[in-house]
Amino acid sequence: MEAQCEEIPWALAPGEGVGEWFVRARLGRGGMGEVYAVRDASTGQLFALKLFLAEGKDADFLRQRFRDMAATLLNVAHPHVAKILRTGVLALTGRPNPVPYVLMTLVGVTPEVRGAALDDPATLLDAPTPLADATLVSFTAADLLASKRGVPLPLLEQLWTESAEALRYLHAQGIAHGDVKPGNLLLSAGGHVTLTDFGMARVDAGPLRPPGYEPTLADLRGAVRGTPDYLAPECLRGGPPTPEADLYALGATFFLLRTGVPYAESPAVRLLLEDSLSPDWRERFRALLAPDPTTRHWPPLAPKRPVMSRRAWLGLGVCVVASVVGGGLAVHLLRGDVPVPEAATQDSPAADSASASSPIVQDWAAGRPIVLGPGQRAEVGAAFATEVPGITLGRGARLDFRLEGQAWRLGPAVIDDTATLAVWGPGKLTVSGDASRKFRGALRLEQGADVRFEGICGGPPRLSLTQGSTLSVPGNNLRLNQQCRALDLADGGTFRYTGKRLFLNLSAEKPVRLGSGAVADAHWVFYGGRFHAVAGGGTVSGDGHIYGDLRLSAEAGAVLTLRGRLMMYDYWKHGRILVTKENGGTVVFALDPCCPLCAVELNAGRTVLRTRVVQDLERNWCGKKDCGDWTLRRGATLAGTGGLMFSQEARLIVEAGGILEGGEEGRGTLTLSRVALRPDAVLSCRGGTVVIGALEAQGPVTVRLDGAEPGLLLTWETLEGPVPEFRAEGLPAGRALRVESNGLRLT
Repeated sequence: MEAQCEEIPWALAPGEGVGEWFVRARLGRGGMGEVYAVRDASTGQLFALKLFLAEGKDADFLRQRFRDMAATLLNVAHPHVAKILRTGVLALTGRPNPVPYVLMTLVGVTPEVRGAALDDPATLLDAPTPLADATLVSFTAADLLASKRGVPLPLLEQLWTESAEALRYLHAQGIAHGDVKPGNLLLSAGGHVTLTDFGMARVDAGPLRPPGYEPTLADLRGAVRGTPDYLAPECLRGGPPTPEADLYALGATFFLLRTGVPYAESPAVRLLLEDSLSPDWRERFRALLAPDPTTRHWPPLAPKRPVMSRRAWLGLGVCVVASVVGGGLAVHLLRGDVPVPEAATQDSPAADSASASSPIVQDWAAGRPIVLGPGQRAEVGAAFATEVPGITLGRGARLDFRLEGQAWRLGPAVIDDTATLAVWGPGKLTVSGDASRKFRGALRLEQGADVRFEGICGGPPRLSLTQGSTLSVPGNNLRLNQQCRALDLADGGTFRYTGKRLFLNLSAEKPVRLGSGAVADAHWVFYGGRFHAVAGGGTVSGDGHIYGDLRLSAEAGAVLTLRGRLMMYDYWKHGRILVTKENGGTVVFALDPCCPLCAVELNAGRTVLRTRVVQDLERNWCGKKDCGDWTLRRGATLAGTGGLMFSQEARLIVEAGGILEGGEEGRGTLTLSRVALRPDAVLSCRGGTVVIGALEAQGPVTVRLDGAEPGLLLTWETLEGPVPEFRAEGLPAGRALRVESNGLRLT
């Protein structure tokens, strides 16, 4: 629907005059028309102007409904319901007929307030009332859902109270709103609500369609009117808007704002969340969200209490830690409505407002599921059993779970994309295989945690490990993106796949990151993914089969090492290794053996060969038989103490600016069976030696002699074409570079 609206041109442009007003900005599009911020030409006062622009076979009937609804709402006067000041018609350029309009009070916030509230919704409670001529932008409760901090409870309570009062008032006037949702709750400075958009409203059970209306097939497909996520069951079956349906929509709206999870998403989620909420919210949702409309009712409205602003919470400066020694329970809860202390760190999770009677404490102690709402944090330690109850984490929530040397099993887990479950060792945690669980957040292993998946972990989550922690995954023919959206070993740790054939199919833009001491061990099928070392030295080990492209890279100063065995994957008959352009560090081939490959491209950084590669294209499964070249591109270096034994016409091609270096760290010999040096290729001589079987040189070769010792620098058995021109760079005083019959010597 939103994309469709964007394609339709707006009726008015900023600065355009319409009637007695000038258009200031476009605010949005509703069910029947468009809304603009306009300035009165004579007084300069700002208003909201809504135009009826619906077209089609129902246009005449809907236009009359628009007028009737506007006339009804002229008599509505409530502080939390959009106020209509005037109705009428306007002549618009390009429109043959006058367009009905309503003029309303303008509700919004300044762009500065909106930006601050998107980052931290609590700031809305402190926001000052804007000046009369201030530029205002639309801001709704739906916008709060984008904040990673979630909606703080003081603000949420105020939104609930004012929204409920507005809807109670409308129902008393015989009006069913018909489209209650976060996007129709306009917010203003101080966190106040204005209920708006009455395009779906119904007055005293009035008709939604003209008398005698005969729907077409297309009409029947669109017979459900409203927003499905908030529609009552009877409305999803085509029923009309009613006050009872409004109750359901209000409950679904605040269920999402309170938990960060849509109510209609899953019955299991609903039950889990409802049973774990505080008693007042649980009572509200059970009253409003009853499937049977005859049993829905208003929960009692809590008496209004002064809402503590964020500044007041900061001034209070209270930090309470709840601890229950009996049974070994320890809980530290950071509520979403309290700011995080500056001193809070991952190693010392913050604790703000929990007590021994907290529902979180009681639920954990009783073995019931833990639920953290948006932005909330909690730390839990040893409980009364080793079966972890269900865990639900809302938007931006974090649960730190300390294993404390025990072995645990994780129960049902519903984790939002932006939430984090941090598991602290030592100790073991088993995660049952359940592809249906909505585990989409971050799973982080800290300080020696040992976690084992029994199967595919639904979601999938983002995985990050730290030094000393281990994650074990079983399976057969498993794709890595089935288990995780990202695998991050930047802080160390070991990822171990214990089954056969783990297909590395994470995108190249989301590489497996390895830090100092990190190990990724598996029976790999390299399948278009990428490994990237970010610091220190990380290792990829195990049996590897190449299918498609394997991309490797490292940050400057970092080392990525490949160990184990590597060969082509025989089923698909194609495989390449690419050291990518992003490589600024060192990639080490320490494989035993490294069997036939189609091709290798070294595009940047340094590649060190510590293994012997024997490429036999006759035995290679590649069907092309002509793609066995290795390519060393400009700015990339190939060094090492291993060897490349090419078959037939395959060779190492050193392009202009590519650097070939003997040995490793100035010592040892690099052996190559066939090499082609392009014009301006570079030979770096730091004490090691390059031995070539068949050499072809098409132009001058630069020889860098910094740190070189006297002796043979380069030898070859056969030379194809003329002897190349070797240009000395950094020749020490008193030394000479001599070309011999089958080599290059520094004397």
